[in-house]
This record gives sequence, structure tokens and C-alpha cells, in this order.
Amino acid sequence: MNLVSRISLVLALVMCSACTTAPVSENYYLLGSSATTLTKAVNDSTAMISVNTVTLADYLNQRRLVMQLGDHQIQKAHYHLWAEDLAEAITRELLFELESTGQAANTQFQWSNTLTKRGNSLQLSVHFTQFHPSDRSEVLVAGYYQLLDKHSNRTLTAADFSFNKPLSANGYTHAVSQLRGLLAQLSENIHASLSEVTVLNSTNNTAPQS
Repeated sequence: MNLVSRISLVLALVMCSACTTAPVSENYYLLGSSATTLTKAVNDSTAMISVNTVTLADYLNQRRLVMQLGDHQIQKAHYHLWAEDLAEAITRELLFELESTGQAANTQFQWSNTLTKRGNSLQLSVHFTQFHPSDRSEVLVAGYYQLLDKHSNRTLTAADFSFNKPLSANGYTHAVSQLRGLLAQLSENIHASLSEVTVLNSTNNTAPQS
């Protein structure tokens, strides 16, 4: 067989293989499906906190899941994607955790994109710099948050956060589940920080008098 015939045979085999290879399907992941609000009795002394939609580092602000390789490299998955906007999904799940954690506290959290019957002067903002698995068999959640009094334009509290959780199984499904679990830990951290804010321990955040 001469060289031209051999090249032709190789090309034919490659083309045949391409025709018979099944396309790789894309996998979509939900962070969770929690309700956005919980039922809680509200009175004039209840501190109402408006929660802004969280913000994400640029590399997280897209549909593809990412994994950290070593200390400095980020790899975007080709066939593993978030089924919904990640910022909104995190906000919804975090809001659920904040309300669950604060059931006994005299506070109520509400997503800032929903209508309220009372004006909220307290505004919670959360930014995520990490929200992904790593090649070290763990998931990483990090960022910072602040509570702002809009009336006085004063920051009442602000803090960085950083959590990790080991992975005990392979695959993105388990990693997503572990990431969701860390939002409960973040909620507890936020509540601990808010418990030290004087205005939340007083009746200053009451409904306006008519």
C-alpha cells in the first residue's frame, strides 16, 4: 500500500469514527428549590432586613460550573452547567437559610426584588469570590458581606467569610450538594455577626408612625 492509500485509509477511519461517536450530553444542576419565604409572625419591633441579590466574581458569573486546579488555575466544565442563574439561586437558598436560622430571633429577611408592606432601612449585601469544588476533594465558599443602614448610609457590620467542606464522592452532583450545605454555615455566621449590631437589639427599626 502506497503512502497516498494509507493516508486515505486513516482519514476514512477518522471520519467513520466521528460519525458513530454519540454526542456528549450536557448536564444541568439545580442548587436547590427552597421557598423564598417562611411564615413568621411580624410586629413593630421586628427588624426587617432587605437582602440584595448576591454578586459573584466574574469567573463565577456564567452558566458553566468551574473547578479550581491547584492554587491559581480555574477550569470551566464543558458539559456541566447551572440550570438557572447562579446569583439568583444562591440568593434564594441563602435567604431560606437566614429565615430558618432566625426563626427564634426578632428579625425577618426579605429579598429586595419582592414587594414589602414596610419600608426596610437595613440592607444586607453578599459577594462571593469562591463557590466551586477544587481538585483537592473539597468545595470552597468564600466572600464578604455587609449590613448597611440606608437611612444613615452607615455600615453597621461587615465581615469576610471562608468555608470549605470535603467531598466524599465523585461527580458534580455531590459537589453541588456540598456547596448548598455551606450556605447554612454562612447563614449562621451572618446571624452571629448581626447579633452584635445594636440597632437589631433595640426598637429603632420599627414601622414609621403615621
